[in-house]
Amino acid sequence: MRVERGSEMGLIRRFYSMHLETRRRLGVPVQPSRFFELSREIFAPRDAFEVWLAVDRGRDAAGLILLRHRNRLYYKWSARPEDGSFNANQLLLWSVIEEFSGRAKVLDCGRTDRRNEGLVRFKRHLGARPVALPYSYFPKAPKNVSAEMPAGMQKLAAHVWRRLPLTLTRVLSSVLYSVLS
Repeated sequence: MRVERGSEMGLIRRFYSMHLETRRRLGVPVQPSRFFELSREIFAPRDAFEVWLAVDRGRDAAGLILLRHRNRLYYKWSARPEDGSFNANQLLLWSVIEEFSGRAKVLDCGRTDRRNEGLVRFKRHLGARPVALPYSYFPKAPKNVSAEMPAGMQKLAAHVWRRLPLTLTRVLSSVLYSVLS
């Protein structure tokens, strides 16, 4: 297995293809591809945007996008095709740690619902420490505040979403994100 990295559009397209699969598997819409293109346009000129891909026997096995600000790395998005190797994510993160060891002080792994035992365990094994994040809602908190633990209609929608063809989830996601933004 080997690692590729950079900020070229081709790497973003490859990442996005995996991200689309990942989000469908989780039962949630995917951000439009333009979102990642804009992220690149904003951060890449400052050398603060990188796509990292693990390639196994010529196929993309996992990917992640890093943002950088001074001596902080932000592990913002990740993806793995359904048939991708679980070890590919560990290889990517190990490669990131090797690359930035001595140059970055913090690797921010992002937020995780504490009920997501698998992701909590994965981050803990990386050496991550949990930090409570306060949230505010206006005018009131929704009944279910976690997209990772759907309930009711959200759970039904996730169940249906997982069974839709990838091309349809991509189109519907774009529509949903445009309506909600």
